[in-house]
Amino acid sequence: NNIAPDLYLTNFVYNRLDEGETFLHDYSKTYKPNRLLMWEDLANPTNDDFFMMHMFVYKLEVLKQTNLKLLEHTFYVDNQYVYEPLYYVKNMYYLPIPLYQYYCGHADQSVSIANMKKNFMHDMRVYEKVCMRYTYEDFGKLSKAHRKHMLFALVVNAALALFYSVAARKQGGKKALKAINKRFKKENGKLYRKLKWRTRFVLNTILFVPSIKNFDISTIFE
Repeated sequence: NNIAPDLYLTNFVYNRLDEGETFLHDYSKTYKPNRLLMWEDLANPTNDDFFMMHMFVYKLEVLKQTNLKLLEHTFYVDNQYVYEPLYYVKNMYYLPIPLYQYYCGHADQSVSIANMKKNFMHDMRVYEKVCMRYTYEDFGKLSKAHRKHMLFALVVNAALALFYSVAARKQGGKKALKAINKRFKKENGKLYRKLKWRTRFVLNTILFVPSIKNFDISTIFE
């Protein structure tokens, strides 16, 4: 097939340096390898196999079409990179190779709990950027299968923002996220309502944290 896919999906390796462990994220049971895939060929998104930057290689033309401008001097923009160009992807190709090596476990990493609390506004900025990028009407222009995956990717962003806000609640995290959601609801209300009811379940299954288990999401997602 001479068609260049809009997006390559690959495996990746997760290296936990502080524990001396390595895990291969293998998607061979999720995607059919070495063939062009349309959105309809993908199973419904699940909490076990949500999209991550480590498995994505976009075609340059897709990034140009998106006019992607990552937030500068900001951590966690990998979520912006995953979500925004995904709207323009029409087909994919799964390569069952571990193309990306992800190293985690450094005390000074942005994803350490201490730095999550310190840099929570970085994730808030990313969340605000992605939730205002497309409207409910934009989603309506996509196929049903494509729309499902776009909405789920946005829900994952919202779940991460909720996680950061609770982790940094003493630093003002809940107040910051509530302000963003107030704007989201006002300016993009139909999409906000689609997102709201899905976020709590995804948060508890992807990022299970005891302090969040009984958290009342209505205090932030009104």
